[in-house]
Amino acid sequence: CYNNYRKYVKTLDNIANYYGEKYAFYFAWLLHYTSFLILPSAVGLLVWIIQMGNFFTYENLDTKDYANATDSVWNTLYSMFIALWTTLFVESWRQKQVWLSNRWLVQDFNQ
Repeated sequence: CYNNYRKYVKTLDNIANYYGEKYAFYFAWLLHYTSFLILPSAVGLLVWIIQMGNFFTYENLDTKDYANATDSVWNTLYSMFIALWTTLFVESWRQKQVWLSNRWLVQDFNQ
């Protein structure tokens, strides 16, 4: 589950040891978020390409309208995908946060 993440753990451990766990968690979250953004950006690019294809192959060339070409069912599907992606992202981060807090022995830490 964390095979791709493990190569960054040594660096995060160094940050935790030098700056503290608070900053290490920030960098861990940033790393997790950035890696999770690959999927919605790829899907968003695909939806945009489909919509631009609709824009340039619009039947009536005299009344090309960008709003009509991009206002389609693809926006709704992409929005539902983003809602699902957000849920998966948050749950994945919670698991990773627990794993890191166990690794750094800060499970019950409160500021």
